[in-house]
Amino acid sequence: MKRALALAFALLGACVPASEKPPPAGAAGFASDPSPPTRGEPFMTDDGWTITFTRVAIMANISAISANPKYSGGAERWEWNAAMHAEPFARAIGIGPAAISVTLQGLGLPVAKHDNVSRVNVDDAIDARFRVTADDENSFWPDDRYHDGPALIVSARAEKGDRKLAIDLGLLGTGANSLPFDRTHTLVVREDDLTLLPLLVAAENLFLAGADPYAGRFDLIADADSNGDGQLTPDELRAVPIDCETCATLGSPPTNMLMLISSRTPRVLVAQ
Repeated sequence: MKRALALAFALLGACVPASEKPPPAGAAGFASDPSPPTRGEPFMTDDGWTITFTRVAIMANISAISANPKYSGGAERWEWNAAMHAEPFARAIGIGPAAISVTLQGLGLPVAKHDNVSRVNVDDAIDARFRVTADDENSFWPDDRYHDGPALIVSARAEKGDRKLAIDLGLLGTGANSLPFDRTHTLVVREDDLTLLPLLVAAENLFLAGADPYAGRFDLIADADSNGDGQLTPDELRAVPIDCETCATLGSPPTNMLMLISSRTPRVLVAQ
């Protein structure tokens, strides 16, 4: 009887296929570098304000999809200090041509304490800022108990003559209730290797760039300091109305100054 059972187990084991070797794969991502203003060099707006960034941090999804239908793609969430070089990537991508994108996207809050987010040169204080509701207060979630965290955190000083202002914002990736804005490009993934495309972070585009008539006019932002304390708060910026049908990058046109600044966040990422 024992011999019969042993033989049965041996035959059963022979029917189970051996584990298949995973297909060859590599990793793909972006070599993120700051523009001079993003790393802290002063720059000037069209109306004479000198602005200096003291902090720029990003949260984004890096995703890659292989052009070969036999291979799957991958995506990973990263947060990094945009004032320094960083290499956020997605791993386990099939070798050969692939489409890769970086999408500014904050966390859906609340999140589990041990979520899967990789950090590059981000301390606990900045990480904690990514885990509170964005200043825009827009949400992709249908349930009011959930909100979106910021995808872009910026702090800056602004000076013009005797006036000095400080600004500190945690912005959604795109503003309004629109789909995340992504930049997609192609590259060739090599086996057991990391392939990177260059990516420039130009935070100055929050105040300089844009097709809207408010671009480069920091006076309109500075005037939001209604109590004259030198600190531009989200509530003060939200109280400044905007009427501009052409101002929206995605979604509905912004209705206040905070939404206008947030609508420019896609312009911060510049493909090279």
